[in-house]
Amino acid sequence: MYTPVIDDIPETITIETGSINEIIEIYLEEYPSYHCFNKLNNVVKCGTGKLGYHIDVCDNCAETRAMANPCDNSLCPCCQKRITENWIRNRNSDLLPVPYFHFIFNLPSEISTLAMYNKRIVFDILFNAVAAAINKIPNQDNIEIGFILSLHTSGGNLWFHPHIHVCMPGIGILKDGKLKKYSCKEALPFTEEILSQEFRRSFIEQLKKVYDNKNVELQESDENNENEIETICSEDESQIKWPPELKALATDRSEFDRWIEKLENMEWRARIGDETQTDAKELIRYIGRRTVITDNEIVEVDSERVIFLDKGKERELTIQEFVRRLVIHAMPKGLHRIRNYGFLGNNVKEKKISYILGKLGKTAPKKRRK
Repeated sequence: MYTPVIDDIPETITIETGSINEIIEIYLEEYPSYHCFNKLNNVVKCGTGKLGYHIDVCDNCAETRAMANPCDNSLCPCCQKRITENWIRNRNSDLLPVPYFHFIFNLPSEISTLAMYNKRIVFDILFNAVAAAINKIPNQDNIEIGFILSLHTSGGNLWFHPHIHVCMPGIGILKDGKLKKYSCKEALPFTEEILSQEFRRSFIEQLKKVYDNKNVELQESDENNENEIETICSEDESQIKWPPELKALATDRSEFDRWIEKLENMEWRARIGDETQTDAKELIRYIGRRTVITDNEIVEVDSERVIFLDKGKERELTIQEFVRRLVIHAMPKGLHRIRNYGFLGNNVKEKKISYILGKLGKTAPKKRRK
């Protein structure tokens, strides 16, 4: 870690009033902190120099300057804004001159509760199930499509509501190298009903395998809010962690099977939006959002409460409840909330996009950033 000398003028930021960082700072000073909230200390210190410094070198003139280290926390609005803007810029450079489609896959609330306690396990299943649902018919028809999956975890009022947004260009590559165009929603190789059914089938199949393969251990949540939060935020993945309302499933396979049967009879929702071409960049910006709330959505903060905007409406929560809900959305270390598939996969994207552009009579950019 670099420590600047006296003559250096490090680039730092200050905590703004009415910001997420101010709310966290108030919480850490005024209220008892759970062990898992320790990571929030780094959010408050982000960009202030308290996490050390690094040397930034200009690519053009080789000038150097000391820069305060970021925290890279999934809850940090500053870090996530930087990552998001970089991702949006790079994805916009990958856009093809074809219609784009927006799908949304929602989990039943019963699964959302399990996901809250087992983020990495359930989110990996969620990504795999959505990808399997989208790819099933194209794979059968020997058509390679490309799509981006983006995990969002918030519903209204900061409640935990994990769902997947899909961005898919309306074009595929046939086995003989020709292109297959999807000019409108009706031309897609699947319907909402097909996607929903395959999504449910694939998710439940994977969930049953995890139940059988994991060392299932009952970890009941205490009435005490602190113990519940600690369990939710724990990154221990050696066992499935069971919320109170599902604790019977941990030790009784017949109860688990009955729960699975209930899930199989429920409606699992996959929605397909209308095609869009002129608004493709706006779609990229929307699905690229990584934070559940931004500083711009904070209306007022004092030592006891937060007023914030939720879909244009003002909501009010205590500082304690606001931070509790915020922390529940923290991502496990190393979990990728945006994933690329098919011809948009990281290892083949540049080559495949250039190929498609060539077949469309367009010139690919000379250099692409991954």
